[in-house]
Amino acid sequence: MTFDEKEHAEAIVFQRDWAINEVARVGNNLNQIARQLNSQRGSITSDAILTALIEVASVLNELRRLLSAGLSMNG
Repeated sequence: MTFDEKEHAEAIVFQRDWAINEVARVGNNLNQIARQLNSQRGSITSDAILTALIEVASVLNELRRLLSAGLSMNG
């Protein structure tokens, strides 16, 4: 394995690990939100929940796009 190949492999592993950590962080936040929703039943509307979930999906899609773009730039 050449130096450049090793550097590329390390960059991919770093990006993958970063993405996994970000998704785990999002998951933890969603769990905290779910706990709050369960404890405050009736005080938060379904529309507010849907809006929050749409925003989370948008952020995850952007993360996916950035990770993909980073991988292709390093490839």
